Amino acid sequence: MKTHISIIIPCYRSADYIAETVREIRESFANTIYRYQIILVNDGSPDNTWDVISELCADDRHIVGINLAENAGQSQAKQAAISFIRGYYAVFMDDDGQHPADQIFPMIDILQKGYHMVYAQFPEAKESGIRRAFSALGNIPTSILMRKPLRLKITSFFVLDRTAIRIVKSSPPAPFIGGTVFRRTRRVTVFPVNHRTRKSGSSNYNFKRLFKFWIELTRSIICPEAVVQRWRIAGVLNPPPSCSGSKDD
Repeated sequence: MKTHISIIIPCYRSADYIAETVREIRESFANTIYRYQIILVNDGSPDNTWDVISELCADDRHIVGINLAENAGQSQAKQAAISFIRGYYAVFMDDDGQHPADQIFPMIDILQKGYHMVYAQFPEAKESGIRRAFSALGNIPTSILMRKPLRLKITSFFVLDRTAIRIVKSSPPAPFIGGTVFRRTRRVTVFPVNHRTRKSGSSNYNFKRLFKFWIELTRSIICPEAVVQRWRIAGVLNPPPSCSGSKDD
């Protein structure tokens, strides 16, 4: 029996490229010892992202789609997928193709050396100067929140082993998955990954959204319970699956 790897992808305005991202993942798994589960979370996209996700679900029984009623943000979209994870490993990555799917496997190789969580690190990040500045600024409060070394930068591409998945599933909901894991273990490391250019379009993170994210980050440090309560009101926590493949194996 092949080991499942669950891949969680928050989706926002990604109708033009999410199918290509999924195709790359499926091809990367074709000749491996692993089998995949892909969880696509539509984060209240105003375009037809959900229509594309629904088509992908209908075409592949290993894909689950979750349709959030409103745009809650990437952290919340990830949280919405937690209860659907059934893999021995869990991978969190972006929808725009900047995270190479074939790098999932060397990151899992690192987990098998005794680590519970591995973050991709991008020596040459393909992102705007504004986003790099906000990332550097956000590294300070996240280091305080997670009690992590400043050199370990939080990115949206990371993998968890079974122990870390159990930690996240058994812990109260929290704004940042990494923070939940860090509170229970220090077996966290990094792996260098090439950060590719986006498949199309530009980043959804403009100055306004980045500033909002930074405020949310600060608020989560000061009063995480209030942030989680807003998630509950918005229906982000434990949503029903909106679509899934026709059958499971």
